[in-house]
Amino acid sequence: MDEIEIESEIKKLRDQCDAYLVVLPPDNREALAVVDQIKSQLDKLLDKFEVTQNIGTSNPLSPREQQVLNLIAKGHPNKEIAFQLSISPKTVQFHIKSLFTKLEVGSRTEAVTAALKLGIISL
Repeated sequence: MDEIEIESEIKKLRDQCDAYLVVLPPDNREALAVVDQIKSQLDKLLDKFEVTQNIGTSNPLSPREQQVLNLIAKGHPNKEIAFQLSISPKTVQFHIKSLFTKLEVGSRTEAVTAALKLGIISL
């Protein structure tokens, strides 16, 4: 099964969950909760799958962004990153903002997690 087929199957399952949510009686709260939970998990899986597809297998980060990300993964604060790379803290912030955008994340933890999953960095 290739990536397009996997994405298609995930979408079909999600659509089936939507259909069940419409036809299940409102008083069957347990079944509704289970279907809603399954749909939520499928949505998360699809989101992760789409992020991986958007980024692809190539590394979208510049060499400097990757250096910054590696230091973030080691737990270094911005000032320490700036010192180690001989750049200003503002430049570190710029690189962090850029890599957040490229990895489609909103926090340092999410950036490290996404980069690990994509094989961009290793610990």
